[in-house]
Amino acid sequence: MAGVVLAATLLLLKSLATVLTGSISILSDALNSFLDLFSYSAIHLAVRMQNVAPDVDHPFGHRRAEPLAGLIIAILAAVLGFNILREAITSLATDHAVVLAPAALVVMTIAVGSKVVMAILYRTASRRTGSPAMEASYVDTRNDILASSIAFVGFFLGGHWDSVAALLVGVWVIYSGTRVGLENIHYLMGRAPAAEVQEEIRSAALRVPGVKDVPFLRAHFVGDRVDAELHVTVDEDMPLREAHAISETVKREVERIPDLQYAFVHIEPVPSNSNERAREGAPVPQPGAGKSTRR
Repeated sequence: MAGVVLAATLLLLKSLATVLTGSISILSDALNSFLDLFSYSAIHLAVRMQNVAPDVDHPFGHRRAEPLAGLIIAILAAVLGFNILREAITSLATDHAVVLAPAALVVMTIAVGSKVVMAILYRTASRRTGSPAMEASYVDTRNDILASSIAFVGFFLGGHWDSVAALLVGVWVIYSGTRVGLENIHYLMGRAPAAEVQEEIRSAALRVPGVKDVPFLRAHFVGDRVDAELHVTVDEDMPLREAHAISETVKREVERIPDLQYAFVHIEPVPSNSNERAREGAPVPQPGAGKSTRR
């Protein structure tokens, strides 16, 4: 909630500074603070929603709430960015006067200084906990420092530099929104995790005694978590009770992987000499192989 309070305070101060100075660059930074306020609030609500337990209507949980909020934030960022560009271009085409009010200088100094403190705190927390959310907050705050610094310099130089600074902030807001939007679209559409994560899933399954191979693995994001479906082969002579115990062990071991939400394990029986035949180059019978397709 500290981010929400800070964004609301900076939005109020920058809005006041805009009224005092007529600066387009400060206006663009105020809109950036509005986006921060909306983002922090939306993410806070989304995190609460995605931690709600699965129910009848959502049996796999609510993990897509956060990337959905991220996509909405990205769309808002694009709209705000284009409005900033429009105002900046308009002011470039006119004789736009900026009042160098001392109060506005104080406001922009506070804005940059407070963001620097927040960035240090987020960075420290990220290194201590390894939290992706803290790392993302650090990167976002670092970007805000850059945007506020550009606005500060443009306002201080005055004249057309104020409009040029606003243009740069507008481009930055659009770029950041596009990057966040594309990332969250991948999460919503069930993008596969990195190859390293899939290999970690496969290795966790192969470490379970009794598992011969993992001939099939499919994993995808559900929100910010990963669901995996895998087939594991066991000796065809193995008792059903033992095969079931192996599948439960595989499921438990795979779900210990960070960010892995659910593992769906399917047991496939294969001949006891299948590994030896594979090493010798002989074809290994596959489940369902040899069955006639004629009716």
